[in-house]
Amino acid sequence: MFKEVDRVEVLERLAQHEEMVEQLYRNFAKKFPEAKELLLPIAQEESGHAGVLRDLKEQYLAGKIQLTDDRFKSRAILFSIDNIYDLIKHAQDGNITQLKDALNSKTPSSSKRFSRFLKTIPRN
Repeated sequence: MFKEVDRVEVLERLAQHEEMVEQLYRNFAKKFPEAKELLLPIAQEESGHAGVLRDLKEQYLAGKIQLTDDRFKSRAILFSIDNIYDLIKHAQDGNITQLKDALNSKTPSSSKRFSRFLKTIPRN
């Protein structure tokens, strides 16, 4: 069961996760300028998700909404955050082979459109 502070922490971690995914897409857009039109709108969507989560957190703290314990899977959130760190590193390093392998083994649901784009890039 989540304690009050845990719900707030989970919402904040979820917002951070969305910001990391945004950073990932922005890094991809820098590495693959030909895909900027695809990637930057996706990055902006992720930024919007982070804002919504922070708004929910504030509403919860103000007592305007309630959250149920079964809505959060903290281990899955932390696992996903670790995976996003790995993907960001591969994107920054420009290692397309490792990036493709990482996406194939643990694709975040928000990166499916980009995963299709990566299939068009030759392996290095």
